[in-house]
Amino acid sequence: MECDEMTLTNEDLSAIAQLMDTKLSELDAKFDVKLEKNIQPLRQDIRSLKEEVSELRQDVSVLKKEVTILKEDVSALKQDVSVLKQDVSVLKQDVSALKQDVSVLKQDVSALKLKVATLEKDISALKQDVSVLKLKVSALEKEVDNLKQGLSHISLHLENVTDKQLQILAENYLPAAKRFTEAVSQIEELQNDNKIIKQVLAKHSEILQGFA
Repeated sequence: MECDEMTLTNEDLSAIAQLMDTKLSELDAKFDVKLEKNIQPLRQDIRSLKEEVSELRQDVSVLKKEVTILKEDVSALKQDVSVLKQDVSVLKQDVSALKQDVSVLKQDVSALKLKVATLEKDISALKQDVSVLKLKVSALEKEVDNLKQGLSHISLHLENVTDKQLQILAENYLPAAKRFTEAVSQIEELQNDNKIIKQVLAKHSEILQGFA
């Protein structure tokens, strides 16, 4: 009797099967709804990620182009730097040569200064000599003037005196005439010396003007 009560008929099994199918269908529907709710954000995230990846690809492409341009710029800069290094090397050589030239010029200027100082001393000495010669020439000119006046008086007197008086005058004024001749000779020598000194001064003046 107990075994008969536990036995399920086909109808019971069919009803149980239908009930389970209904429950499973409900569970599937609920699962699909929940799954759709969970998947939808994922889909949105994936869509967003795709858009970001696309943007990143574009950015990477732009960056590649910029990197290519930068490489070209760097290559050009390297060439410019190489050229600048060569130019700097040439400039250094030029500066070194200029320094040597300036050093030589300084030495030349120093030597010229010494020469100019020597010339100035020589010119100062020559000026003193010329001053002394001028004084001597002035004194000789006075003596010559005096002699000329004496000779003039002698000439006037000779026109009015006798032969004896002429002899006396000749004896008295012969030394004066001799001094006059010697004075004229000295004046000529002084004039020649003065001319030479003037020529030397002119040459020294030209040299100093050349230094200036």
